[in-house]
Amino acid sequence: MKTFPVILFCLLGAVIAPALYAQTNVRAWHAKGQTWVVWDAGASPNYAYSVYRSAITFTSTAQATLCGTPLNREFNATRLKLADPNATWRVPMPDGSTYQLTATEGLFVYTPHAAANEYFAVVAYGTTAVPAGMITTNAVVQGCDPVNDPVQCHVQLQGTLPVAGQGSFPYTVYAMWVDGRDDVNDARPDFPVLANAPKNGAPHMFAIYEPSSLTGLPATPFPATLQLHGGGSWGHYWGWRPSYTYYANTGHLPVRGITIAHDDRVYRAAQGTVSEDSPSYWFGWYSTMPAINPIGQPPDNAVVVPYTLRRLIWIQDWIETRSAYAGRIDAKRVSVMGTSMGGFGTHLLCRYKPERFSAGSAFVPVMGNPDTGASMKWFGSSTQNLATVDVRNGVTLRVNDFCSPMVQLSPLRDRTFTRFYRGRQEVDNELTKYGWEDSDIPGQYRALNDLGVGVHLYWDDRDHGPTGWTTDEPSPPEVDIGEWVTPVRTERGDAAYQAKYRSDQSYPGIFNDDQDTTLAGRQPDIGNGSHTNGAPWGTWGGYYDWDTTTITDNATQWACTLFLVGQSTRSVDNYPGTTSTCDVSVRKPQQFKPVTGTMLLWRFTRLSDSAVLQSGVTQVETDGLVVVTNLTVFKDPQRTRLEVMTPPALRITSASTFRVEGAAGLYCVLETSTSLASGSWSSALSFTIPPGGVVTGNLPGVAGEPQRFYRLRTSVLPP
Repeated sequence: MKTFPVILFCLLGAVIAPALYAQTNVRAWHAKGQTWVVWDAGASPNYAYSVYRSAITFTSTAQATLCGTPLNREFNATRLKLADPNATWRVPMPDGSTYQLTATEGLFVYTPHAAANEYFAVVAYGTTAVPAGMITTNAVVQGCDPVNDPVQCHVQLQGTLPVAGQGSFPYTVYAMWVDGRDDVNDARPDFPVLANAPKNGAPHMFAIYEPSSLTGLPATPFPATLQLHGGGSWGHYWGWRPSYTYYANTGHLPVRGITIAHDDRVYRAAQGTVSEDSPSYWFGWYSTMPAINPIGQPPDNAVVVPYTLRRLIWIQDWIETRSAYAGRIDAKRVSVMGTSMGGFGTHLLCRYKPERFSAGSAFVPVMGNPDTGASMKWFGSSTQNLATVDVRNGVTLRVNDFCSPMVQLSPLRDRTFTRFYRGRQEVDNELTKYGWEDSDIPGQYRALNDLGVGVHLYWDDRDHGPTGWTTDEPSPPEVDIGEWVTPVRTERGDAAYQAKYRSDQSYPGIFNDDQDTTLAGRQPDIGNGSHTNGAPWGTWGGYYDWDTTTITDNATQWACTLFLVGQSTRSVDNYPGTTSTCDVSVRKPQQFKPVTGTMLLWRFTRLSDSAVLQSGVTQVETDGLVVVTNLTVFKDPQRTRLEVMTPPALRITSASTFRVEGAAGLYCVLETSTSLASGSWSSALSFTIPPGGVVTGNLPGVAGEPQRFYRLRTSVLPP
């Protein structure tokens, strides 16, 4: 009887051991630049495993190096199952074939930085023993050839999505597995560090949707639009599929190009449970954040890395250069759109990599540090305002810089042309940065306008969720539809509409839009911050457009044809008046870059009769910015052209000839003097610079003169 407890203990041990070491049949191989570790996790897998590696076989984790801690929602393809509940990972094999994991197998992906032969073991998180079956039988031969064998994204699912009356939309779901390291600069040439060490090997999903089978993709290079989901538990890449209605009110369908829907989930675990909702706000997290049992807020000395932004850029590079779409995408017509947290990600990307994106549409975006929930654990609060690893013009950027739509993140001066859509009925007690009043959206809109960066600002009575923009809900009692959506939805935020813009083309930065100059203040009036004050819906800048095909941008001249929209098939986009006044800044100039302080001539011409309606002189501002103020723009089909020009240059080419170079149409007077004395100058020759921009001729003068001086006067019109 006394031995019974001992016997019972032994029996319990025999029962417990299989549960602790349920993973078996560990094997690994190297293919497509990465090492693929697969194991049988069983029907009831552990919530987390630890993966170790070593050049020699080992029986204890103390004899090896930890290379990853995959969580159950990562190794069992939870996010992939959004598209197909029966889906499992599909990974490359060394012979070029593909291996499909079974429903009970787990996956971890390691990215080597040097050729090596290593053993890999998988153990339940928190255990140290490595029995046979939990370690590869042989060392895995791993290469590292970034040029000939670079890291890739991998097809997981393909199919078509039928939409009533619109045909079927082809789609492909991809996965990629990040390289996570403590040193953010310790990157392979082909693959940046996209996570910290605790999240090494984590999978990320995205889907590419093609146009309907009724139209298909064009043969010529086509545009692409990145689509970023919101932060709720419903937010995911699969929500952007053409057959789903949630984002229908944003105009998300792929038309004449592809849409690329990304996924933002980076899982963490606490007390044995993996989190359901862990978005990084399309931004990143602090470099020492643990994946298991994380602390609350990061410490005040933590440094934040924009891992997610870097991942989006790397994936876009891969799509444009190495995917099945390589050479088919017009890389200069790649735009971005998103709602809520995705709107936050949109204005992040438009400020972070303006040279990569042609346009952005940010729907109900978070505007400022969210200061709530998971975000505080990812990158800290606005009070902490943690430092980041990014530097702009010698100054370290901080978290609040990334979060504020007013701050430019790129070393480049100008951002991607961006549209913002906000709703006056946005009220959310959990995330106060959503609310019209909580966030002082009118104040932020005024600040964005005052920057003169050219964003187009829209507001209406919508609430926060896209599905609610077409119906008025009984609570709150105010109207909560979006007038820019119903009864007719604007086309100007559509993915298809963004295709007209280019990332390598300058654009007119419209600001100080005033649609009624007879009233004091900016009109329409956005209000004082109360959701019941001010115009219920309207736009600053959103009625303006320009002809993207006739922009002139060279060393001496910038010109653009402007108009207020009046010919759109979407009635809501047509300007209700006839004229509006605005200021214009020249944004993203490619060649027209006069230095600070340069005096410039400008004229504003009506195209129908070439009449110069306005003209003047402006001076290049700090940072090389060119601004023309108080233009009166007309409603289409009445179009006007703004021309900004450096003064023409006079060169004496010989003792008897001259050459003038300048913008076509400028009126010039060549004056002479023999003494430079006041009042000694006289007009000798007048001319208008022809379309070629060059005038040559003989110098006026008298043979045998000891000296003669010449100068050029110019104006946009003859006196």
